Order: sequence, then structure tokens, then C-alpha cells
Amino acid sequence: MKQGQRTVSYGEVWPSVPDVFGLANKLTTVLMLIASCFFYSNAAMADVVTGIRVSPGVVAPGASTIVEVTVANDGATPELGLTVDALLPADIASFSRGLVLGASSSSCGGNSTCSPGELIRWTLTELNPGQSVTWDFPVTIPVATADGVAIPWSVEARDAGGVLDQSSTTLDVSTNVVANLTIDEDKDPAAPGETITYTIRYGNTAPSNITGTNLDVSLPPNTSFVSASGGASVSGNDVSWNLGTLTAGSVAQQTVQVTVDNGTALGSSLPVVATLTGTANAQATAARASQSGTVGLPKVIQATININRLPAQPGEQVMVNINVANSGPLPVANVRALVRIPAGMNNTSTGIISGENSSSCGGNSSCSPNEWVFWDFPLLNPGEG
Repeated sequence: MKQGQRTVSYGEVWPSVPDVFGLANKLTTVLMLIASCFFYSNAAMADVVTGIRVSPGVVAPGASTIVEVTVANDGATPELGLTVDALLPADIASFSRGLVLGASSSSCGGNSTCSPGELIRWTLTELNPGQSVTWDFPVTIPVATADGVAIPWSVEARDAGGVLDQSSTTLDVSTNVVANLTIDEDKDPAAPGETITYTIRYGNTAPSNITGTNLDVSLPPNTSFVSASGGASVSGNDVSWNLGTLTAGSVAQQTVQVTVDNGTALGSSLPVVATLTGTANAQATAARASQSGTVGLPKVIQATININRLPAQPGEQVMVNINVANSGPLPVANVRALVRIPAGMNNTSTGIISGENSSSCGGNSSCSPNEWVFWDFPLLNPGEG
């Protein structure tokens, strides 16, 4: 371990139900960092851009998913006094406001529980040029939700002058969800001219085959295709694979690389969407996953998360290691690393989590799915990690 590197770890027990690889991969996508570092630029006008995504984007009644809200400034001056509101739609179950990091106390009508029709609100004193902020929260679809329901999501950002930007997306409900699909990027943010590698993992959780399977990936705007793993077809910013038959319990992955176009404004969003379709149980089935990075300068605080066994077997314990490092030239104070326990995991005792803040997981002795574990580092010196 390099000087000053901070590594923390804990054990997770896989649930006793088949999940192929999906829960492990979800865990790798929820590592967040909060640190006292910003990016500045000198030019004329601020431009606030919002984004909202739900991944997985197709779920069965009774299942959970993660909603991610992003706001970015791809303009040239700071944006002050920003409010970001996400409207909770019908056809979701109520949930604890404590599962939403950073939410204003006025969120959800000031109640401890968030319900359909209410707003989740975040406030930012200042959003600097090239800076983006992301929040996420879990939601569960009631068991009684009908097949084929499309659940709309929306977010808007405003300042004292009014609405600056709005975004929307849809979560689809299906009773024939038999595939896991996730997409990960190897860097966020990515600077103009840098190459991003996307890894798309998929698996069949059903006891029968998925036939006529196709995987399609829509690449982000302001990027140029570089390469893809074997058998891919490329048309513009769309990459596809004819996967044929996915046998029961099988897992696989594909990769695709793009380069961020030179001249792309810092703070620009890089959304990518993967869709898997096929036939299972004599019915059409689909899975959808998304990821949204940002164009920006490299952050001085870097974090990595590793799981010692992928894919994991039901009932198997795995070790999760998180490493936080300062790659910049100056000390960075008050760094916090956060990991959300994925839905579907068994409860984890805080006694096997090294170095966590005592208020992790609501201050309880065990961490339940969707709760946050976090670690605080008062000071990370240059080269430390």
C-alpha cells in the first residue's frame, strides 16, 4: 500500500437466492466521495444541466431499483442558490427519508417518510463551473403493481430567477424480468480527449434459456467510438451484439471504448444506456441499465472498490475493499467515502467493517440493505491513499 493510502474492508454474505452477479456489481457502483475540492473557470455564463436515471430501468413488482439525480454546471460562471427537486411518482412504495443523502429537511413535506406525490429537495449554495453533484436513493415497486406500468420520473433545478433545467425518464414494470444487466465506466469524470471503457455485464437468472437475445448500447453524445469486444456491430453511436441463446444461470460481459471529443464543455453529461432483449417463458423479456458520467478534470480524490469473488454463489461470503487516495499536490480535508449496502444482501454486522463512522447504518449494530456505510478522513496528504 502506498504511503497514506486508506483501505477499509468488510464482509458481505450473498443472499440464498440466485442473483448471478447483479448484487455484487450494484455494490461497485455506489461508491461516492465528498471532499473539499472544486473546479473553476473564467468566462461568461453559467449553464445548469440536470439528469435523472433509474437503474435497473425494468423491474418486477416487489423489486427495488436506484434513482440517481445529477446537476452540473457546464457554463463559465458559478451558479448560486440552487434548488433541485425530484418528484416522487405514483406506483412506488413509501420509504425512509434517511435513505436519501443530503436531502433538505423540507423534503417529503418535512416528514420522516417519503411518499408518492412528494418532492425530494436538495439545495446548493454554489455550483462552480465544471462541477457536478450526484445523489441517489432506493425505491421499491409494490407487489400489486400491474405488468406494463410505466412510472415517470422528473427533476428540475431552479434559482431565484426560476427554472433552469428539467429532465425526465421512465421506469418500466414487467412480470417477466429474468435477466440481470449492469453497466460500469472506468472513470468519472473524464476529460476531453480521454478514453472511457464501459463494461456491460449480463446474466440469465431464470431456470430456462433466454433465446434470440440482443444487447444494445447507446453511447454518450460528445464521444467517438474506439473499439468494442468481439462480434459487435456499430452504427453511429449505437453498438449491438447478437448474443443468441443465454442459457439458464449463465453470465457474460462485453466492453466498449469511447473517447471524449476535444472541446466538450466541462460539466457536460455523458449518459450511456444498455438494453438487453430476448424471449423467455414464451414471452418477450427486457432489461435496461444506465450510467451517466461527467466531462471534467481529474479529481484529486480517487476511490476504488474491489470485491474478491465475482460472480459469487448464493450464501457465499465475499470481501469488499475500498481504497481512497489523494493524487493531487495539496492536502485535502474532510474526506468522506460512502457505500450503500445493495438491496438483496443479508444484514452485515458493523463489527466486521473496519474503520467505519459510528453513525453508519443509522448507528445500529448491523447494516441492512440500502443503508449507508461511511468512513471519514480528517486529512489526506498528497500521495496518501
